[in-house]
Amino acid sequence: MKYPVCGLHWPAPSEGSQFNDIGLMCDAASAGMGVALVRLKLGRPWLEQGTLVRLFDNIVAPSPHAHYLCWRTGTMDRWECSAFADWLRKTLA
Repeated sequence: MKYPVCGLHWPAPSEGSQFNDIGLMCDAASAGMGVALVRLKLGRPWLEQGTLVRLFDNIVAPSPHAHYLCWRTGTMDRWECSAFADWLRKTLA
């Protein structure tokens, strides 16, 4: 499968390191082991420290994952639940 990145079409890697921990992945990338594809919010500490740099300033890739806030019928009648849902929606927009 090929993924367009900045107008380039490179094949997905067929081998290499894989991490199930964002911190370990960012530490590995900052140690020169490769490139980390990470959400900006999660990689921010390494970016602020200068141990990682963004390859492209204007590129934002949509996530293939979705998150949902679910509730029982009537839950949003409570002001605190409705306020939380509104806050979450605005924060993640």
